[in-house]
Amino acid sequence: MEVLTKSNKTNRSLPVEYDFGADLAEAVKLHGEKVVYDHYEADGKVCVQAVVRGALNDPANSLEAVATKFKTWKLGETTARGAGVTVGKVMQKIADDVSALDSIPDDQLDAVQKRVSDALAARKKSARK
Repeated sequence: MEVLTKSNKTNRSLPVEYDFGADLAEAVKLHGEKVVYDHYEADGKVCVQAVVRGALNDPANSLEAVATKFKTWKLGETTARGAGVTVGKVMQKIADDVSALDSIPDDQLDAVQKRVSDALAARKKSARK
């Protein structure tokens, strides 16, 4: 599969080839069951957070209503608003947020980098539990 990576900082891009496997069985054969499951779980958590966050963003939704509504949701399904939550959409949101870094003054980039690193470390730690 071709994976295109773009740098907003240098305005360059590079397509690279990576073999993810054609299906689940091939992915497990190439990368191992633990790696495939760990990535599935990590991406699934991002999708869960996106669905819940979307519902929390509407102040009309009580916490109880969000929790109740979420109990029936499954990965791959669309939300009540009709917007499918996919890893691709989540990754696009992250890319959009990263492009916003261009507006941050250079003297504040180290602080932003530390916050992102801390958030990723915390996320990895919680994913292991």
